Amino acid sequence: MSAKPLKQAEIATVMAVYHACKGDIHAHQPVQLIRKKFVKDLRDAAKRLLEETARRPERYILKHKNKDTTYSITLNGIRVLEDMNLIPRMR
Repeated sequence: MSAKPLKQAEIATVMAVYHACKGDIHAHQPVQLIRKKFVKDLRDAAKRLLEETARRPERYILKHKNKDTTYSITLNGIRVLEDMNLIPRMR
């Protein structure tokens, strides 16, 4: 874990990417699909939140610059959600 704890909005971002990717670390999902997984209050800020969370050194989500920008969940992101008991443990 980092010295700087995750903010609520960052936790929501990791959770949205996890659900958009359906827990698959190999899936890459576009911003438009991930935005639908956010709660309504955060949908307008989804792109900014994805950018900020992807820049964290812990690498909870990855940004892929393809034709369109896509994001994927990492094992570290899944672990942090499991540690917070937001998703069931897979192992």
